[in-house]
Amino acid sequence: MASRRARWCPGSAPPEVGASVKPAHSVSLRRWLAAPGSLSRHLAALGSDYRVRPLREGGLRLLPDEGAGSSRARSQRYWGREVLLYVNGQPLVFARSFTLARAVRGPWRALRRLGTRPLADLLFGVRPAHREVLPPLRLPPASPWHSRVGRALRNYPASPQPRLGVLWMRRALFAQRRGGPALMVQEVFLPAISRRAGPGGRSPATARGWATGPAAASHALSHANAD
Repeated sequence: MASRRARWCPGSAPPEVGASVKPAHSVSLRRWLAAPGSLSRHLAALGSDYRVRPLREGGLRLLPDEGAGSSRARSQRYWGREVLLYVNGQPLVFARSFTLARAVRGPWRALRRLGTRPLADLLFGVRPAHREVLPPLRLPPASPWHSRVGRALRNYPASPQPRLGVLWMRRALFAQRRGGPALMVQEVFLPAISRRAGPGGRSPATARGWATGPAAASHALSHANAD
């Protein structure tokens, strides 16, 4: 069974937590950030038409919050996938996941065959992956994430164009086996999610603290690069 905090790097310290900030402004959003298990399952419960729209997959460069400046990151090649998650035609989540490029030829090779299927089918399926939950990140308007999210929405003009202010992202690391290469999964909640009743769960404000900078991500990256 997948655990909420699977430790596949024995003896390693828990991810660092950056400076504390005020929790997300709505109870609904806090519940989404702290929702247990599969986000796809929770989103599918909101409406009759849940869809995954792939945006890109293949080699990618890491963003600053993903530890792009670390010497380890500069020496590695990464493979990633970006998607929009829709409910009844409305985009609610921008998701980005990545792992070592060589891992998609090994334990994470099923990533290449997902297509429009949710990543949750692989992570929470018959053989659930080990899971390590990381603190959520607050993304101010100057964050490089905003340009990626905005570009994704502009490429699909049929979808409504929300005004992007401060965004919030939840993150987790997954591994098929303890000690194996990890997959970083990051889910950015779009403004419309605050108007949807969030699933039950602990408030992240009382769970493990909040991170605002790359410190937690750079530590997590060292896990994601582990062989």
